[in-house]
Amino acid sequence: MLRPISCSAGCASFASRPTATTGSDNLGRRSPQELTPGLEDLKLGQRAMRDYFELVDFARDEHLTVKMRKWTRIFGDFAVSYVVWPGGDGVCRLLVKFVVRYPRWPHGWLMRLLLPWGDLVMMRRQLLNLKALAEKMAMLVEAESEEVDSQKG
Repeated sequence: MLRPISCSAGCASFASRPTATTGSDNLGRRSPQELTPGLEDLKLGQRAMRDYFELVDFARDEHLTVKMRKWTRIFGDFAVSYVVWPGGDGVCRLLVKFVVRYPRWPHGWLMRLLLPWGDLVMMRRQLLNLKALAEKMAMLVEAESEEVDSQKG
């Protein structure tokens, strides 16, 4: 079930931040629990997600697309797009789309069978982490806004 998240801090600002990964693809390390300063300054060709991906397209606060640059002979050639759909009242949805060209090698059928399930597990964790970061950022911005309002009044 999809549930919108509140991110009144600028609905899509978290989409241009680093993505957090699960322990299974992060060598057992915990995913980042804070946004990394400076990573919102995106550049085409920039490396992402532990250097496995390269940024190939983006529009600030709207979408970004990364393409796998390592291990393509094993996993196949694929790209991942993150698209922000703004809604009313500071709510938005984050849509993730995978496009995969599986390897032609004999193990390609195995990748076609297993890769979607592994990506489902990892993507769920990634989206939950992004949700938590967006909600945390929204609360900080709201608290700062209330503080400024109280100082004015």
